[in-house]
Amino acid sequence: MYELPRTIPDVKMLLALAPEELGSTLLFLLKKRNEPKFHTGNLQKELWGLFTSGQSQYPRQNENEINLALSEAWAWLQAQGLIVPDMENGQYGWLVLSRRARDGKRSGFQKLQDSRCDHSLSFDCPIMIP
Repeated sequence: MYELPRTIPDVKMLLALAPEELGSTLLFLLKKRNEPKFHTGNLQKELWGLFTSGQSQYPRQNENEINLALSEAWAWLQAQGLIVPDMENGQYGWLVLSRRARDGKRSGFQKLQDSRCDHSLSFDCPIMIP
């Protein structure tokens, strides 16, 4: 993802981000690209210069830490239902932005559920249909 070093140039800052913070940044960058599907492996290769100029913009000595931070962010995005497997090529690792991610809005149902349930206290909040 060649845009990431321009967005977060400081590697220490990048590594200090929580998965949801980095995931939100990745989501913003993916939406800006406006591509129908993507592969995280290809985005990682872009980041390290394999698909672009051949030169990484982050120090190579931080490659493993940065890749782990990115993996955590991708996992967070998937767990939130913001990126999902592409229906035609998902078995090969291709992903798409979900409807929720493309819309950028929370549904009325989700807002209602959040208002009635403190998710930080329990994972088994009842599903409430308005």
